[in-house]
Amino acid sequence: MTIFRNTLIAAAIVASPVALAQTATTMPDGRIGVAAALDAAKAQVNGGILEAELETEGGELVWEIDIVVGETIQEVKVNAMSGEVISADEKTIEGTWRGWFDEDRLAAAQQLSGDLGGMITKAETEAGGQIVELSLEEEDGRLLYEVEFDMPSGDREMLLDPQTGALMPDD
Repeated sequence: MTIFRNTLIAAAIVASPVALAQTATTMPDGRIGVAAALDAAKAQVNGGILEAELETEGGELVWEIDIVVGETIQEVKVNAMSGEVISADEKTIEGTWRGWFDEDRLAAAQQLSGDLGGMITKAETEAGGQIVELSLEEEDGRLLYEVEFDMPSGDREMLLDPQTGALMPDD
């Protein structure tokens, strides 16, 4: 019976790239990491990643991910324990955000997140913590991801260059 069960589990992992990503990046508390959540979200909505953050909704942990698609922003919610996409809806851009999301920035954001998952995995290893939030920000005329790490010593913010994968202090 155990051999049969393990064979079924192995077959499910091979059959699903998202399941494989989740297995490789499962956190100590059992939740999937941001790289696996981004993979799941991008399998549903392909575009550039603007923001991802771990939130609690209705008593459940959820990755809330904003993705640029053309001139729209899609909000994708991924269950942080199972890796399943819960919803994908177009987000309305309102208030002060409207100025940030001009056509040039939206176009640039779509080009940035090619190997973001690999960069995140490298950054988490380098920093020694798990990313619980990332947000695309403009710093000195460049678009960089501001990342918040959950570290044993507490939260720590850094910058991740989506062009090079370099991790830098957030001054």
